[in-house]
Amino acid sequence: MTEIDRLLESARAIVEAWKRTNPQGKPGQEQIRRFNELLEQLHQSGWDYVLGCENELPDENLPARYLRRREQVLDELQDELASIASRYRGSQEGSEAEQKAISDYQQVVEELFRIGHWSEVIEPDSELPDKHMPQIYKDARRKRIEEYRATHKP
Repeated sequence: MTEIDRLLESARAIVEAWKRTNPQGKPGQEQIRRFNELLEQLHQSGWDYVLGCENELPDENLPARYLRRREQVLDELQDELASIASRYRGSQEGSEAEQKAISDYQQVVEELFRIGHWSEVIEPDSELPDKHMPQIYKDARRKRIEEYRATHKP
């Protein structure tokens, strides 16, 4: 296990302990201090990514640098969706290039959901045809529609 892997696992363990002991409340000051210390060690070790919503403390307990980086990663991934959708539209139906674009698209959408903290809405120009949209996205869209209908009954 690399040093970065060890630090990532330690950060996850802090979040798991917080969720197990106080899932509805705020993390303790010692948990916050240790978690942010681990984020700093990760950064100093060259790690420059994001943990994802399941492995983070609440935003108000995260350093501004981490929050900025998370926003940047989300923007980059959404830009990547647009690029992949364009690549898909330039490929021939049934081709290896089309299948690669669909696969790449699926991976990026799954990463967006893993990270969380985004609208779960993809710009129409960045979408693939519905039959190729990842199931995780279709499920989230269906859930948003159901929630809207439940709160906006005539």
